[in-house]
Amino acid sequence: MVGDEAKKIIASMSKNAVVSRVIPISMYANPIHEIDVFVRTPGAYRSNLLFSIRYTPCKIFGPKKDKQFLIKADLLDRIEKKGHRFIDFDDFCNSEKYKEVIPFLLKYTNINQELFDLAQSNPCLDFPIAFDILKYFKDVSSKEKNSQYKFLTLEGAEMLKLIEQDKSICRKKSKDHELKGVINK
Repeated sequence: MVGDEAKKIIASMSKNAVVSRVIPISMYANPIHEIDVFVRTPGAYRSNLLFSIRYTPCKIFGPKKDKQFLIKADLLDRIEKKGHRFIDFDDFCNSEKYKEVIPFLLKYTNINQELFDLAQSNPCLDFPIAFDILKYFKDVSSKEKNSQYKFLTLEGAEMLKLIEQDKSICRKKSKDHELKGVINK
């Protein structure tokens, strides 16, 4: 965890509070603190917890034409950036590629066979996959020893803001950078 003095310094650098768009979560329902968001801690992710499922009976997907269920979940994006397509609920449950994330989703969301059936009977519609934040919060809080668990403190949110500002500045500098030796016509 970031030291108290470091938190004060970082907090004093920014006058604006920011609401984080993502929640730090653990695949193992362990307490995650702001430092875990910044370093690569195994099983620690950041997520907006906005997941959905869609059934698209379309033959244009090439090698994935038999995988007609599309699950949109930023947790899966951390493993593979392409689409997250599955043949059916069993294929989803037994996916080797997403074996760390699937048990977490099965435990803390409403994803089940009925949701796959609903999506299949209503092609091309996105159905939300509900995340049970209270169940997750209670599981994590039960493992917290010192005090009640918080997803992110105000100081942690301010650190995220500074990091995002720095990324924006770097992107702008990179975009504005002129390549040497390139002839402009």
